[in-house]
Amino acid sequence: MVDNELLHRLGYDDLQSAGKDLIALEIMGAISACSERIERLKAEYGSFRDLERKYYTEGKEDFDLDDHYLAWRAAQEQLDYWQDQLRKIEANAA
Repeated sequence: MVDNELLHRLGYDDLQSAGKDLIALEIMGAISACSERIERLKAEYGSFRDLERKYYTEGKEDFDLDDHYLAWRAAQEQLDYWQDQLRKIEANAA
């Protein structure tokens, strides 16, 4: 069990508040990773709408384009999920 003195030295009132901070930090890391993936794709394609337009109008099969389209969609869905989870943690911390 964690010593209360250690928790206070680290700036926490209790183990629960320390746990919430740790979870929030993990979520922020996930948000950062998703955002970086999206930014790399933006640098290559401009906007998701531009990529989507190209994806649906491309006349030939393009595996890289397929992969990038699916990766961007997945990254955006994950980003939305993690941002929602962070809002919930922050709401519970208040």
